Amino acid sequence: MDYRVPPRLRQLPIALAAALAALHATPSLAQDWTLCRAPDAIPAFRELPPEARPRAEAPVNIEALELDVSDENRTVLTGDVELWRADQWLGTDVLVYEHAVERYQAQGEVRYQDDSMRFTAQRMQGDLAADTHELDEVRYQLVTQRGNGEARQVRLRGNIGEMQGASFSTCDPDKRSWELRASDIRVDQDEGMGTARGATIYLGGVPVLYTPWLSFPTDDRRRSGLLYPTVGYDAESGLDLSIPYYLNLAPNYDMTLTPRLLGRRGVMLGTEFRYLTPRHRGTLETTWLPNDRLADRDRASLRLNHVSRLNRHWLGQANVWRFSDREYLEDFSESSHLRAQSQIRSIAGFHGRGQFWDSSISASKFQLTDPLLGENSLQYAQLPRVTFRYQRPLLPWLEAGVRSEAVAFEHPTRVEARRLDLRPWMAAPLEGNAWFVRPELGYRYTAYDIDRATDDSPSRGLPIASLDMGAFFERPANLFGREFINTLEPRLYYLYVPYRDQDNLPVFDSRELTFGYAQLFRDNRFSGADRQGDANQATAAVTTRLLDPGTGREWLNASVGQIRYFTPPRVTLPGQARRSGAVRTTSSRRSCCSTTAGACVPARSTAPSCPRGRSRRSGDSTATATAAWSTWATATGATSSNRPTCPSSSRSGRTGG
Repeated sequence: MDYRVPPRLRQLPIALAAALAALHATPSLAQDWTLCRAPDAIPAFRELPPEARPRAEAPVNIEALELDVSDENRTVLTGDVELWRADQWLGTDVLVYEHAVERYQAQGEVRYQDDSMRFTAQRMQGDLAADTHELDEVRYQLVTQRGNGEARQVRLRGNIGEMQGASFSTCDPDKRSWELRASDIRVDQDEGMGTARGATIYLGGVPVLYTPWLSFPTDDRRRSGLLYPTVGYDAESGLDLSIPYYLNLAPNYDMTLTPRLLGRRGVMLGTEFRYLTPRHRGTLETTWLPNDRLADRDRASLRLNHVSRLNRHWLGQANVWRFSDREYLEDFSESSHLRAQSQIRSIAGFHGRGQFWDSSISASKFQLTDPLLGENSLQYAQLPRVTFRYQRPLLPWLEAGVRSEAVAFEHPTRVEARRLDLRPWMAAPLEGNAWFVRPELGYRYTAYDIDRATDDSPSRGLPIASLDMGAFFERPANLFGREFINTLEPRLYYLYVPYRDQDNLPVFDSRELTFGYAQLFRDNRFSGADRQGDANQATAAVTTRLLDPGTGREWLNASVGQIRYFTPPRVTLPGQARRSGAVRTTSSRRSCCSTTAGACVPARSTAPSCPRGRSRRSGDSTATATAAWSTWATATGATSSNRPTCPSSSRSGRTGG
């Protein structure tokens, strides 16, 4: 029968697709209101086979129990009428098409479904020539967004859709925890905009918000306009109301202006300017509060985050923060992380990388953000800091390199200096498919040029020798009915650094590193170049993993290791020995650490980590464990002990969503 159906009638699914667009745009009014997730309000009418071809290329199929073409100007399909194309399907009782005027009418309940939605209507009629369509008493179900609702009438004229008496919710029709209702909704697909009149949001059947007019986007095109406001209250500032306005200036840059009313302080203006070019991208944020009534002064802030791709080797970056006063973050920041900072660092520089080298030149400076701290607490500015590293294989079994750094330290109240740190090294890496051995020998030389000091040019030089070796074993394993590859990876690491008295050297940026599993294989227990720890120690460690044999995905990673100190470490930071009693007379100590990480869901896994433990120099031992389950409840545990063996882990639990 398909060959006798008029061609214009086959365009009916296309008209319904336009109706879909209007209905589908409505949930953008309330897409963030996910107070409940309802089951299907309208179940699927029939199972359609998957269609590989797009809709525009797929044929239209029409079936009916009876076809009446006795009138040459009129075609009537009766009884279980079905039209489908690709993923689109339409069902009705009677479909009448008038050829001369190109009008159609569906009588009886109209049912429609595709991959994104389903709807029913009591009546549907339209004019294909004028591209207008009307549907009465519509109920719809969005499949992908899980929303549903009703409309008393839907009218379509080309790409413009109008709905009267419309509603939307993500809840079951009989149990509306929340619902959006509007007397009139108009959607213009060409403009990508919709408007709603007489819109009301209901919570538990009670109206809580009404607006006589509301405009909203229906696609991803950027447009200038108001964004959602934020309202709060602060005991000191009073009412806190922000109303952001977005300016779509150009395809590659935009701006957001945010007036912020602070009841007891005044009106603050915030700006955010974003830009993107083929070589540059960044964000500039500013705030300005003239004449803060509580502080009796102007308040302001600036933040610049910028990245420039200069060429294939060099990159420029800047992350700059400036505040008008130390109390700014405490008074205005909405970030608890920023409010907890006593100093904020600004840094800008250039970073380069080549086949055998990498280098950087940067400048960094700190600003105090804690009103209780004095200038003496401020960390040193590095103006500038230059680094250069070079590493190149000389032979298949021999490689050499150098790590270097030059820094100028500046401070408003403390001694200033320049520091040069050089570390040439040579290694002979040997490896096979299941083993590796890496002996390495280096020399570290650090020199200072100190202002206003008795010894204005102290220096330190000492050799550093290490031997790192390990092996890899694997076997098939079957756990809980699942096939895995189980690995066993033992590793030995020996480190020797002779003792040098470094008490005459200043400390600008060195800190003792937090003890963790990775610390078992580092050649210095301090950060920075002001201290190089002495060492005569050996580390024994072993790692086991469970791997997916098909994808290589790591499902479990467990490691345990222990350091044996043949001579006690003696190098400390100023005042450290008095605080922690780090220098002891025992000739043999051990420190150990373990880490476990597991992933039991395909979408996510955890990385091995070790929470903060005590210093290994004090002979403490630390054991930690981390594991992840499908609900992402994380359990961590840690113990510290002065015993010479690894302790068993005590456990504490924390659940997170």
